[in-house]
Amino acid sequence: MFHYPIADFNGKHRGAIHLYGHIHNTDPALEERLEHSYNVGAVRNNFKPARLEYFHELELAKRQAELNAEDNSVD
Repeated sequence: MFHYPIADFNGKHRGAIHLYGHIHNTDPALEERLEHSYNVGAVRNNFKPARLEYFHELELAKRQAELNAEDNSVD
């Protein structure tokens, strides 16, 4: 976890995720540009804590969707 979002981080291409919390908005464009990164700030999560497993599940679903899209583009 880091205080603010960064574009590149150790392990990014090996399954790691980046958690950050300084950003106080929910700009989908920013979140889309920051691959494998999740805003865990209070504002983003309705002022409730979120479990680490939640973000791992989001990442697994996102990666599975990317794989499915790649498979469908081959047809």
